[in-house]
Amino acid sequence: MTTGILIHSKSLFDVNLLKFFEQEGKEETLKRCQWGYQRLSPEHKQRVKEFIYDSDEVYELVRTLFQSLNHNQKHHPI
Repeated sequence: MTTGILIHSKSLFDVNLLKFFEQEGKEETLKRCQWGYQRLSPEHKQRVKEFIYDSDEVYELVRTLFQSLNHNQKHHPI
C-alpha cells in the first residue's frame, strides 16, 4: 500500500467525511467509507473506530459500516 492511499483513506474519516456526505449522500459515502476502511492499517482502523462526528447521520453511517464489517468477518473470516 502506498503512503498516499493510506493518508487519503485516513483523511476521509477524520477530515472529509461530513463534506463528502453532504455532497454525495448516504449511499456514496458508505461506498467510499468501505473503500477507505479496507485500505487502512489495523492501527488506523482502530483509531477510526474511536472518531467522534458532529453529524448524527454521519456517526450512524460509520457505525453501520463497522457493524456490517464485523458481521461479514464473522461469516467470512479472512
